[in-house]
Formats: sequence, structure tokens, C-alpha cells
Amino acid sequence: MTPDLREKKSHWFFSPRKSVDTDIRLICFPYAGGAATVYAPWVRGLSSEIEFLSVQYPGRATRFKEAPITDLMTMAAHIAEVIAALDEKPLVLFGHSMGSRIAYEVALLLEKKYAVNVDKLIVSGGNVPHKGVDKTSVVSRREQQRGGAPMHTLSDKDFCKELEFLQGTPESVLASDELMALLLPSLRADFELVFHYNKPRVAERLHCPITSFSSDKDSVVNPEAVAAWQDLTQAEYRALQFQGDHFFIHDEQQKVAQVLNAEVGQVRDCCVITEIY
Repeated sequence: MTPDLREKKSHWFFSPRKSVDTDIRLICFPYAGGAATVYAPWVRGLSSEIEFLSVQYPGRATRFKEAPITDLMTMAAHIAEVIAALDEKPLVLFGHSMGSRIAYEVALLLEKKYAVNVDKLIVSGGNVPHKGVDKTSVVSRREQQRGGAPMHTLSDKDFCKELEFLQGTPESVLASDELMALLLPSLRADFELVFHYNKPRVAERLHCPITSFSSDKDSVVNPEAVAAWQDLTQAEYRALQFQGDHFFIHDEQQKVAQVLNAEVGQVRDCCVITEIY
């Protein structure tokens, strides 16, 4: 790996452990407001044979001084460029909520622009891109109640109320004016990114299989929106459901990590068999 590529990799990706003799790569995309470390606890449930990377978006954590990106396609283009330059390994992409849509666009770019094979896309708690805004979701209903004002345009006070309602930000963080002052720019940028991306369009199908993770009490994403992910693959589609709300990936952390490990393991086993035969 060249020094320039090594720098780009460390810039865009965080790994909670050293990757030695790994034979498959898992790249995870955080949800709105999330830093790369949100997936770090999963490391205990993932095989040591998996190279485990999490995307670090600009404007937070180690990239705090950088301006956040408010256009999803721009974000996806930067990430796909770095992934395409990495050494070749079987590749699985995982994204939760906003991260599911970024992961999908990255997968499309890798297939179409870089001829890089994505072996599986795992989408979690995410509305399918090509259907546009889900008018039945609690987020859309609350937007209608406030006269159609997008969340990222609200005052700091009202914006924080919406964050509290969505239950993705710890109460201790919401209660700290100092912390929220630091976090608000990247949070607003993420919700702006999602707002401008959510437009109906023709579905573009991936060659790789798609597995969807959802939860039984998610008020942000409805079952129909999850099921529509099957429209975006030419290969196998699997749907797995967990217990919990929109952030079940934290409440059911151990179980999610175990299932994710199994999903990645299936890809690894298939690739190994292919090499033998």
C-alpha cells in the first residue's frame, strides 16, 4: 500500500482492531450523527478473519475540523474512490439508516465505475432509496405537523427536540450545551444530506445479494419500505427482523453482531469454495 493510499484509508476509515491475515473486508457506514466508533463494540462478536472498517464521515471525531458533506452522492464518490484503491478481498458493505443509502450508492459506484465486485450489501433500518420519502413514517408526519419545514432548517431548540424524539442521541449529550454546540453542525449536515437525497427515481439494481435488517417497533421505517430493497438486487434478497426500535442495533448489540458475523461468514465460505474449485 502506497503512503498516499495509507493516508486516505486512515482518513476515511476507523478500525477498532489490528487486521492481520484477514481474508474478507467488512465496511460499516454510520447513521446520521454517528461517528465511526458507533460500531466498535461489535468487534467482540466478529471473527478475527474479518477486516473490520467503519467509515469516518467529515465533520466529526478525528475529522472534526473538516466541513461536513451535505450531498450524499459526493460522499459516496469519495468513499468509493478509496475502497476501489484498496487491495482486493471479498467485500461486504453494511449501513444503518442514512448509512444504508450511502452504502448502496457506494456499491453502485464500485460496480459501475470501478468494476469492483461487492459480495453483499447489508442494509439496516433504512428506507429504500428509489421510492422517495416515506410519508407514513413518524419523521414525515412530524415534518407535516410543523408545516413542512425540513428538520435541518429548525432552530437549535426545535432541532434538539426532534433528536430527543428519535432517541438516537444519548440524553446526557442532549443535556450538554457544550457538546451539542460541537455536534450540531455535523448533525444538521447529515439530515440535510438525507433530505435532498430522498427523491423518487428509477431503481438501479446491484449484482450482489442484499440482506435487510429491520426491527418490529421501528417508527422511522415501515415494513413496506424495507421489503422494497429486494427491487435493488439481481441476486438473492433476505430479510431479517430483530426486536426493538429504530436503534435496535444498539439495544440488540450482541445479537446483531452475531448475525452480521454469520452473514459475512457466508460470503467468506462461498469465496473459499470458489477458490478451491
